[in-house]
Amino acid sequence: MPIEIDPPQIENLWKLNLVGIVDETYSPEEKLAVENFESNIICIGSTILTNPFAVISDISKAFLRIGINFNSRDYCRFLWFENSNLNKIVTYRFKVVMFGATCSPFLLQKTIVYHLEHNSDPLASQLIPHFYVDNFYVTEVEINVLGINWNVTHDSLSIKSSQYVCKNECLHHHLTKRQVVSIVSSIFDPLVSTITFPRFAIIPGNCHLHIFADASKQAYGLAVYVVTLCSSNLLLSKARVAPRPKLSIPKLELTALNLGSKMAKSLMSNSALAFQSCTLRTDSEVVLHWVHHNKCTDVYVRNRVKDIHDGEFPSKYVPTKENPADLVTCGVSFKTSE
Repeated sequence: MPIEIDPPQIENLWKLNLVGIVDETYSPEEKLAVENFESNIICIGSTILTNPFAVISDISKAFLRIGINFNSRDYCRFLWFENSNLNKIVTYRFKVVMFGATCSPFLLQKTIVYHLEHNSDPLASQLIPHFYVDNFYVTEVEINVLGINWNVTHDSLSIKSSQYVCKNECLHHHLTKRQVVSIVSSIFDPLVSTITFPRFAIIPGNCHLHIFADASKQAYGLAVYVVTLCSSNLLLSKARVAPRPKLSIPKLELTALNLGSKMAKSLMSNSALAFQSCTLRTDSEVVLHWVHHNKCTDVYVRNRVKDIHDGEFPSKYVPTKENPADLVTCGVSFKTSE
């Protein structure tokens, strides 16, 4: 059973001084693991699009296979009715990692990595970069990869309108917290009607990355293109809500370019993709002046310019009308995307 009745004596409790406080005793390796957790999904998604063949697998009931240390189970208590008796409440403890907890995907990821690192098979270490929790799973005709349907017969990816229609219906009624979380957390379900496109969209050859960044009052984001001598293809895009308190448009443009620099580091460090070079592009001349001259005394600007310089990727200008990232920050209808 994944749960057990809590013993009468509670030995471990959360300490208030630990809530919301970063534990400075973390080793550099542990901090790096947290930072790399998100970038791993970017590399996996890119690899799927840039290789002629793709292999997937799934660990069934993965979270239920990870036990919680007996001495740590007091931290995972919850109240429930005993034998469906609404008048009697009993305390239970989880014996395995909880599905749905914020930390659960990370715990699953690190557990898999731990066992692969301690496996004597030489192939084990090669599998580590290709795992992202258990987001790859197989069906009979189609495979769901990161929330996008993959038709293995035609080797095409598709986004179906039904992925959002059922959620959109609840907008006409009173929303519950669970419904809101369900909609917001659908990171890989873009809010558009059905679109089908080939999975293997990158033509092999001398490939170069061009990352376009843009920002508006509502959002900032980027669009990543792979360019060869005879083709140009969209690899991925990313958008984020503009932070509060509100920043000026130039600072938001700089934030977008900094996001592009971080994306470039993740993609260029993935040896499986083997891109020859990477160029950052923005339509903000103010941002380019900050990056190229590095004389601004504003702390916010100076810190992000430093991050961009650390990436060592050239930053160049692109006219606003030719910047595809403008669609990310201003929005685009389904008809336009077709």
